[in-house]
Amino acid sequence: MSVLGPRQVLELAKVSRTFGRGATAVAALRDVDLTVSAGEFVAVMGPSGSGKSSLLALAGGLDRPTSGGVLVESTPLAGLGLNELARLCRRAVGYVFQDFNLIPTLTAAENVALPLELDGVPARKARRQAIDALRQVGIPELTDPYQLLALLVAVPLTGGVLAWLFTRARLPMSRRGVGT
Repeated sequence: MSVLGPRQVLELAKVSRTFGRGATAVAALRDVDLTVSAGEFVAVMGPSGSGKSSLLALAGGLDRPTSGGVLVESTPLAGLGLNELARLCRRAVGYVFQDFNLIPTLTAAENVALPLELDGVPARKARRQAIDALRQVGIPELTDPYQLLALLVAVPLTGGVLAWLFTRARLPMSRRGVGT
């Protein structure tokens, strides 16, 4: 922590997001201010239709605001090209999608290693880091290449749905544990 306080990793300043135009326009967000400092844990909660997904999409660089600004690690997202934006968000934004966005034809370790390889990390080093990350989040058994297929297919059929969902949620979380 600096003398000025914790480092800000995310800032939304007067952010608005409107879908559609004219009479059919829907304001998902209006003049939202949000600051997240390093080490903070933030939960976004609210009723259906309150703008949670829109807020997270803007914060994660997946969408652009209608007005206002989004900064990730003090970098304004508005001025970045698609490649720069993708690189910054892969390195700085931890995002776990509701449907997990796993690639079922890849092993668990390959799913976790993919963002590293996209950043230019050699495949062997990315795989080692991915295996370490899987161990850190408590699912070392998924370092076996055949376990993801078993997880995606067999476990739900045997009635372990909650355990299956919990494990699937930890896989993308382990992506944030690599390369940081």
